[in-house]
Amino acid sequence: MSGLGWKNLIFRGLILGAVVVGVAGCYASALEEDFGRSVRNNMAQQIINPQAALDTRPTTGLPPDTAVNLYEKYEKSFKPEEKKPFISITTGGGSGGSQ
Repeated sequence: MSGLGWKNLIFRGLILGAVVVGVAGCYASALEEDFGRSVRNNMAQQIINPQAALDTRPTTGLPPDTAVNLYEKYEKSFKPEEKKPFISITTGGGSGGSQ
């Protein structure tokens, strides 16, 4: 194949790559589509019950054992992982030579 054919192929590949990157840049992700929903939800809850912040009763819902387990797991998530020792077990293997 002549040099002109390869140059044309490379040029078309570059153009196709630029088009793909351009289209991907315009794609709306799921995060963008959902952006602001939590704020709107909180505002709606404040409109429904504006006095909710004044309620001093403790929230309920988790059994004490579950709450303790969740808290311990949360605390462990901040500690660095312990490095486990690497143990290599090899089984006998000879050189296979004959005597």
